Amino acid sequence: MENNIILGGGLAGLIVKFYNPSYKIITKDIGGQFASKFQLGPRFLHKTEETQRFVWDIHSEFNIKAKEKRVKVGYWYNNGLHDTCSAELMKQYFLKSRNISEADANIEKQGVMSSGKNEFDAFEIDYKAFAELMFSKHHDDFWLGLVKRIDAQSKWITCVYDEMLFSENYRSLISTIPLKWFISVVDTDVKESELKYSSIYFYKTIPENKFSDNEYDYIYFPELWKPLSGIYPWYRISFSNDRKECIYESSFSLNWSRVDGVIDSNNIEIGHIIDTDLKFVFPDIAFIGRMGKWKHDERLEKVVKDAQDMNAQNDEYNLGAYK
Repeated sequence: MENNIILGGGLAGLIVKFYNPSYKIITKDIGGQFASKFQLGPRFLHKTEETQRFVWDIHSEFNIKAKEKRVKVGYWYNNGLHDTCSAELMKQYFLKSRNISEADANIEKQGVMSSGKNEFDAFEIDYKAFAELMFSKHHDDFWLGLVKRIDAQSKWITCVYDEMLFSENYRSLISTIPLKWFISVVDTDVKESELKYSSIYFYKTIPENKFSDNEYDYIYFPELWKPLSGIYPWYRISFSNDRKECIYESSFSLNWSRVDGVIDSNNIEIGHIIDTDLKFVFPDIAFIGRMGKWKHDERLEKVVKDAQDMNAQNDEYNLGAYK
């Protein structure tokens, strides 16, 4: 029997499944980053026509209530907070957050820092509850395992679960897993080394008053860090709703002594994506989400739109090409 299959049980895969219930999900865990022991940075869903529908739909289906808010963004440079940021500082932010030199990236192609906005309308959603309810409702459609091989020509996928191999024939395949992982299990001339990325290190801590005593929901620190420069090594901090805790994000591991009051820490190996010009075609396979498409600016609202479009187009949405 041929199945429609989604690779990845993170938020992108779950949203695709929500709007396309005929699909099965292959994943090693449920919820992706939202299954972390603490929230990894700001998680606002930008308000669009499609995300308003998503908010309505998950309330109707699961009684999950989203909070609408005006998100405010600040920029810390020259030892103070500002509402705006120059193009030069945006360039510095890109290099700092990816931990790379200017020679290693085509900065002109990279849009960063919420597109330079200092305010935008968004929704706050309990994604952890969404993941748990999706798994509870569609438990039989989740195959908890790791993908070992994809034969894109014969349309077979082989996975391992509890040290046992199993294979399935698919009709259509949607990949939301990091493209680097996808490339490692499918026959292609593309090399994993062509896909560039950097890691993210998160530190949950008690915020300093000079950062938290304001109305910003998160703050960027775009200035390039140098030892003994007085510039902070992290590139962004975000706050809990009560502002008693915050998350520092850095592109390299920090000495805990540099961050006062650290409560916990975590890291993501494939954190920031550095875009590529790769183009290739696989029959009956589509790529969705930031990791799946390997495009750093593929925001969650685009995932919502793609999932809704797939549903409207009877699974024929953009199958067959990575571009």
